[in-house]
Amino acid sequence: MRFLPIRLHRAAFALALISGLAMLPASAEDSGLQPGDKAPAFTLQDQDGHPETLQSLAGPNGLLVLFNRSADWCPFCKSQFIDLETARRSFEAKGIHVASITYDSTTTLRAFADRRGIHFAMLSDSDSATIDAFGVRNHDAETVGARAGIAIPNYFLIAPDGTIRQRYAETQLLDRATASYVYELIFGSGTAKPQTIRVIPETPQVSIELAQSDLSAAPGARVRLTVKLTPAAGSHLYAEGAEQFGFRPIRIVLDSSTLYQSHPAVYGPSTIIEFAALKERVPAYSTTTLVTQDVWAVRSPETNAQFSSKPDLEIRGTFEYQACTDTVCGVPQSIPVAWKLHIVPSDLDTTRVAAELQRK
Repeated sequence: MRFLPIRLHRAAFALALISGLAMLPASAEDSGLQPGDKAPAFTLQDQDGHPETLQSLAGPNGLLVLFNRSADWCPFCKSQFIDLETARRSFEAKGIHVASITYDSTTTLRAFADRRGIHFAMLSDSDSATIDAFGVRNHDAETVGARAGIAIPNYFLIAPDGTIRQRYAETQLLDRATASYVYELIFGSGTAKPQTIRVIPETPQVSIELAQSDLSAAPGARVRLTVKLTPAAGSHLYAEGAEQFGFRPIRIVLDSSTLYQSHPAVYGPSTIIEFAALKERVPAYSTTTLVTQDVWAVRSPETNAQFSSKPDLEIRGTFEYQACTDTVCGVPQSIPVAWKLHIVPSDLDTTRVAAELQRK
């Protein structure tokens, strides 16, 4: 058997999906299948020539499918397949099996899987019919020739009943999310690698924990940084919009660097606290909330050389907040935060199958 038969209660799986942060949506112009849609049926051969269907591939809690460009000529795709293999058992432990779909032939997929030790099902969609059925064909690629019919990199999480639960559509060719990052998008922060959690001690009126989806990553691999905030009993923190009432909202500010880039921070949903005497309704957090931010080490000849001699990257910043009770308001705080990420060499696999097997 290719997969481990590990079962979890489906109610727990559903709760994890609801409590975890949703995957990033596709662009407004994208016509691909979305969460809530039914995944189309397919029968595709894997790298060993075995026919597989959505039902035969799915674990007790569903299937995570990675659509990608090619396991032959796309080195960034190959890095993503290798990374997914490293996270395969973490997904299987949650009852989710993983698979990939490309337009490559079974011969090409077998050569790559054997050479790089891939044990999940790599499916051959040689006529791109399934790629089209999911709506993820790259229409900016060639319409004829070797790259006609390639997919835009996409993850789909499909429930056992065939419903698409989540979708993560990549928007960059060179900078892609790690598999552990996707794991955390599904199950919530701090669960993929709990050993990364660090507690900031002696913080007034709030517990602060720092976590990260990955301890190491290649340049260009997008990882997720997390700040987990738990106000003390009877206390609350303020959210965006509270500044108009004179309060300091929570905010993370990373130091600028030529070694890494980042997306804007994402803040969890807030609630409204009503101060009747002041006639104010202020957005705030009175229970645990998460702040997340995507970062990736810059991929360039200059940074690659620097990471080769000094591979440990420290990502520093400050976290601002103000913790108050219903009667007493603390002074605004600004505390230093930091995460360490080991940058591994950018090992891009450029080995191709024999010329006569390459897609023409």
